[in-house]
Amino acid sequence: MCLRSPVTVPALKTGDSGSRIRDQTRKERTGLLTAVVGTRLLRLPFQRDRWSAKNGVVQTESLFHHRRLNGWVLLAWTAAALFLQIGLGLGIYGTGEEGLRVCARGTLRIGLVLFIGTLVASSVLHFSRGEFAKWLMRNRRQLGFSFGCAHFFHIGFIVLLDRAGFIPAERDIFREGGVVIYAFIGLMMLTSFDATTRPLPRWLWVGLHKWGLYSIWVAFAVAYLGRVAQGTLFYVPFAATLLLGMAGRWWVGIARFRTKRAAALGV
Repeated sequence: MCLRSPVTVPALKTGDSGSRIRDQTRKERTGLLTAVVGTRLLRLPFQRDRWSAKNGVVQTESLFHHRRLNGWVLLAWTAAALFLQIGLGLGIYGTGEEGLRVCARGTLRIGLVLFIGTLVASSVLHFSRGEFAKWLMRNRRQLGFSFGCAHFFHIGFIVLLDRAGFIPAERDIFREGGVVIYAFIGLMMLTSFDATTRPLPRWLWVGLHKWGLYSIWVAFAVAYLGRVAQGTLFYVPFAATLLLGMAGRWWVGIARFRTKRAAALGV
């Protein structure tokens, strides 16, 4: 059986010795082994090998470009994660107070992961031009919309807890700016499509998403930092990630401001 080599063999000049031919063959075999075996061992799960019949070589492409990991299909993955978490929560803990609280916490954490991806997309791309950074920036709109869906699942379970009498009467689930937060989330989701964004002035869309993002961040930070202050160490990674994400965003914003000012001054 004859294998096609992934390395283009250069034409040998007259007078080349047999040892050079053997060295060239050895390099070809080494290149084939590296492309087929080494890449799979060292680069999975973020890359995969594909044989190109046109070029006759083994090409490595990033899984971050796969159509099933980009675009609005991410909403389907989010729905699958939400339904899996809800099914496990209700199946294991029942439909009583404990089960509803587990589902409320789980949907909130799924939403938090999606929110952090939206928050840090631009700053990660500023510090790194890798495939993951480009994937985050390319799918920031879909991640933000998926976060909104997860968060409305969360508030749904909070309402169920309230209706069942598991939340004290003196606690209003929409108190302390809750209505403002959910209004921002709803408007940001509504303006996540080209058809709804096009009629809006640029400054209005930017302001809505910027201040909405900051408002949601404040709500998350207050909730998780409050838990950490109470001595619950489980929430330390969540609070630290939120703080680092906002710090990176501000760092990039300051760097861009300095760059624009230097350009304006002709420095």
